[in-house]
Amino acid sequence: MGKRLGIFLHVVGIGLIMMIVALSGCGSSGNGIISGGTSTLYIIGNPSTTAIVGNAYSFTPFVGGTDANNLTFSITTVSPATLPAWLTFNPQTGTLSGTPGASDVGVISGIVISVSNGATFAPLPAFTLTVTATGSTGSSGGTP
Repeated sequence: MGKRLGIFLHVVGIGLIMMIVALSGCGSSGNGIISGGTSTLYIIGNPSTTAIVGNAYSFTPFVGGTDANNLTFSITTVSPATLPAWLTFNPQTGTLSGTPGASDVGVISGIVISVSNGATFAPLPAFTLTVTATGSTGSSGGTP
């Protein structure tokens, strides 16, 4: 099968993010795109890897493709084995959010957010979230 090129546009606030991804044949790639024949399911995003004590953290991935219907999101972590109490995950939207306290300083590693439509599964690459006691003011988050 020849190379296919996908262009995904997503408006964030007053800006525009354009992601161009080359798809070749069928199968999975590390960027969260699963393709097979004429159908695709993809998840993209760039989560912030730092959360600051007392500041809100939020990340919601962007999902699309020809099979982006009836979606369920899931999350896994390596360490700790479950999300800390300050951090919540919404399985309908894929949003990871919360506000860490002083006792939450540390590292959450191997975080993988995935999406499935019941037949196809697409994960984001794993990331690590570090909670720090100090930093810039404002909210922490990522871009879809």
